[in-house]
Amino acid sequence: MAKRLVLAAPFGRLQLEAYDPPHAGPSQIQVKVLATSLNHLDWKRIKKNLFIPSFPHVLGMDIVGHVVDPGESQRFQEGDIILSIGTIESRVPVLGLSTIPFSLCTACGLYLGLGLAKVADRSNFDSTHVLIWGANGGVGKLAVQLAKISGYSVVAVTSSNETTAQAQARGADYAVSRSDQDLITKIKSAAPDLRLAFDTIVTEETIS
Repeated sequence: MAKRLVLAAPFGRLQLEAYDPPHAGPSQIQVKVLATSLNHLDWKRIKKNLFIPSFPHVLGMDIVGHVVDPGESQRFQEGDIILSIGTIESRVPVLGLSTIPFSLCTACGLYLGLGLAKVADRSNFDSTHVLIWGANGGVGKLAVQLAKISGYSVVAVTSSNETTAQAQARGADYAVSRSDQDLITKIKSAAPDLRLAFDTIVTEETIS
C-alpha cells in the first residue's frame, strides 16, 4: 500500500496515511518516489495557510523517482530515473519531468575521486564578494561551494554559531551566525563592496 504525508485541515499537523495511487491521466507518467524533501515553502504554507485550494492536501515541491508506467510517452521508459515537481507520497502521476542521466552522475563523481578542477574556465572573481544567506541549509551548502569554485569571495550567514565552521569548511571565506548582534556590521566589514547576495531563507528579515 502506498503512503503519503497529508495536511488534513488548515493550520493542522501532517499525518502519514495509506492510499490507493491514482492512475496516470493523459500525458502523465506514473512515478514511484525514491526521495523527496520538505521545502521551506511547505512549512510556510502550513503556518500561513497559503496556496492550499482544498483539504486534505498533500504537500511537497520536488521528487526523485523512477518511472513505473510511462503511459503514452515516447520519451520515457519504465525504470528511468527522473526528477520532477511532485508531492510527498509513494507514487504520483506527474506531467513535467526530466531524466537524470547516469553519465552525469559518473562525471560528477570524477571531481570527488580525482580532484579535477571544478570550473574549467574559471574567471577571476577573487575580489568580488557574494553573500549566501542560509548557508547551512540544503540549498545554501551547495550555493557556497558553487560560488567558491567559480572564484568568488564567499560571505556566509548561518543559523547558529555552531554551523559557521561548517560553512567555512565548505569554502566560505567568512561566516557569521544570523543571531550575532553585530551581524550587519560584520558583513559590511568582511565585504565592504558587497553587491551580490543569494537568499535561501526568504523572510521579511532576510529581504530587508
